[in-house]
Amino acid sequence: MGELKKIALKGLLLLAMLAGLNAAYEHWVMPIHIAEHSEAGKILYAVMDTSDIYYVSESSNYTSSPLDLDKRRISDFLNAYYPKHRVGAISVGAHHAGNFYKLLCNAPSPGPKTVILTINMRSFDASWINSKLETALQRGMMLLNPGPGIWRRFMLSLREYEKKTVEERHQDVLKQWTYDTLRFPYPFPYANVKDWDSALARPAYTKEYASFSQVQKQEITLGCHFVKNFAFQINTETNPRIHDFDRIVALAQKRGWNLVMVLIPENVETGERLVGKDLLFLMRQNRDILYERYAKQPGVTFVDQLEALPDADFSDRDWPNEHYLEHGRRLLADRIAHAISPLYPGEMQIPKFESTLPKLFVNDCEGGTTWMNMETLDDAHAHGGKRASRIGAGGVQYGVALAHQVAHLDTNAIDSLDFSCWVLADALPFKAIVAWQAVGGSEAESLWQSFSLTDGIPAAKTWYPVHFRVPLWPELKKARMFKVYPYTKGEVSIWIDDIRVELLPKKAA
Repeated sequence: MGELKKIALKGLLLLAMLAGLNAAYEHWVMPIHIAEHSEAGKILYAVMDTSDIYYVSESSNYTSSPLDLDKRRISDFLNAYYPKHRVGAISVGAHHAGNFYKLLCNAPSPGPKTVILTINMRSFDASWINSKLETALQRGMMLLNPGPGIWRRFMLSLREYEKKTVEERHQDVLKQWTYDTLRFPYPFPYANVKDWDSALARPAYTKEYASFSQVQKQEITLGCHFVKNFAFQINTETNPRIHDFDRIVALAQKRGWNLVMVLIPENVETGERLVGKDLLFLMRQNRDILYERYAKQPGVTFVDQLEALPDADFSDRDWPNEHYLEHGRRLLADRIAHAISPLYPGEMQIPKFESTLPKLFVNDCEGGTTWMNMETLDDAHAHGGKRASRIGAGGVQYGVALAHQVAHLDTNAIDSLDFSCWVLADALPFKAIVAWQAVGGSEAESLWQSFSLTDGIPAAKTWYPVHFRVPLWPELKKARMFKVYPYTKGEVSIWIDDIRVELLPKKAA
């Protein structure tokens, strides 16, 4: 009996030592390891003690464009509506609801009053569920799993997380695209994603493809991406994202949080244009499934923003994703702010954002002002300063180019475009133009106009001014952005410097 007591005492002592080691590890060492191995965990630790509203998302929150004047995140814009509160952003690229759940399980008690959670429709698709990034995401979550911290660190060292190869994940995607049948309430020619994608891609394998414009080729590819990312129907019994969101809802109800689920915008305008109404039917059907499942849950506010933004508010043009230009981020923040106002009665304030309506754009080609094609700056000649934009020789066709979002322009107050620059040509004759173009928007795709850089230049190797003023198209307001740029197909070296673009009001009568 005495021997058993000794063994029991030693066992208790060992457990006490392990508990002490674990407590010490979790207090002093674990935060360091989380910062090293989990980007999301590091962000959570940084905001959890200072924020009463969490904004939990993937990259849609923070991705901005070089064209944005204000690069603030959606969560930052949102915080301006509720200055008495602190909105803490927990936003990591490629994260999905499974990652969100583990993060929120590690929130302190009592934790936030409100959790704003993005629902990304693409995350329900086979290609995201079986993403090649999933192994890295699983590794980043190991230290956030339940259980003693020292045990979690030990399991991380053993790499005890899902470690499928990229090829294995790719095969899983192909299986779903092949064997998951698409069902419509009307006749539809394709049984699955594989067949639909193949039909859209077929023109790329014809003899005529070589004669297609670059835009046509890009649109074939982009249309196929839309099908592969959105042509699915959520099965609430088998889709792992549904299981993850269900767990988050249950966790929020247990902790007493206000859970705001935001179905973030997709570029349905471009998807419908490139693929057709059948894709839009599937996207809306999936939206309805999510709404019916979560909108009536106690403590849940469901904010449907699937179709909230037009094509002009999306920044990326070669992939269907949820990256928004400044105007789109502002608008989404405004919608969320109004949606949560019942949770904070009388507290919402409409912020006065600084004006983003410039009318004058100047580039001296010295590198201080960044436009497109800055790699064309050259120090062989300069009108003022040390450098100018060189085009021509070596096949360089496009010079320094102004590209600006139309959403930042007061299109009701401007009437014409005034352009001026200085030009030097290495030899005569030469052919070059300045073009201005409206880009994006169904009624602005073909808006393009050019003016000669050659007219009135009598000699080579001498700087001459170029100036013209042209009326703006009424359709400009429907475009996504406008561009102004020099262009040549010739081999004569041409330098352009001290470029000035001004948007002017109507001339006085």
